[in-house]
Amino acid sequence: MTRIGILGTGHIGGNNSPLLAGAGPDLPVRLPTCAGTTPAPAPGLGARATTPAQATADADVVVLSVPWDVVDTAIAQAGGPQALAGKIVIDTCNQFTRIDGRFGVLPLGDRSAAETNAAKAPAAQWTKAFN
Repeated sequence: MTRIGILGTGHIGGNNSPLLAGAGPDLPVRLPTCAGTTPAPAPGLGARATTPAQATADADVVVLSVPWDVVDTAIAQAGGPQALAGKIVIDTCNQFTRIDGRFGVLPLGDRSAAETNAAKAPAAQWTKAFN
């Protein structure tokens, strides 16, 4: 059985949660948000609202789907880098933010967004998706 924890329930995490939960009873999905509030799971799909730490602890796969400026907060609320160790992390985050009042892409030097986030929990197996 593969257990999935989704950290973030916005456009990507929120839209993927009912799809993943609907894949079958052997795919439990946990749905926390970084703000500490939990959304109502889609009825009849087997998804369960919980905390970021519980979602991560129970998961084989963690979908990290939060705004760029709260990635560190999401990882901390999930239990820190050690909580992600050995897990597959599907990173949907991009370095988009407001720069001088306008939408922009944060420069990351010689690293990609994927490399930047993977360095935050190096013992996890990282992949990028839904970008």
